Amino acid sequence: TDTEQAVASLVAEGLTNHQIGGRMYISPHTVAYYLRQVFRKLSIASRVELTRIVVQQPADDPATAELARLTGSGVVSAIRSCPARALGLLAPAAAQR
Repeated sequence: TDTEQAVASLVAEGLTNHQIGGRMYISPHTVAYYLRQVFRKLSIASRVELTRIVVQQPADDPATAELARLTGSGVVSAIRSCPARALGLLAPAAAQR
């Protein structure tokens, strides 16, 4: 669903359930519910796996465009520009200076 895609995008951005709930005006419990649905549909069990899936989506994939539209944050293009940072393998750019 659109909401599941939006939650998945924000998880890939590194937000907690509480932070996602605040952005989407839903409770953290509701965020957890949507995450369970996404995990079940994708046969995955972790936020890391979900982030990898979001990062690996082709740029012309309709779901990628929908994620960008729903979040309005450009998170998908930002993740593609540096997937290692998105996966927490690199420190944020400000910390590297």
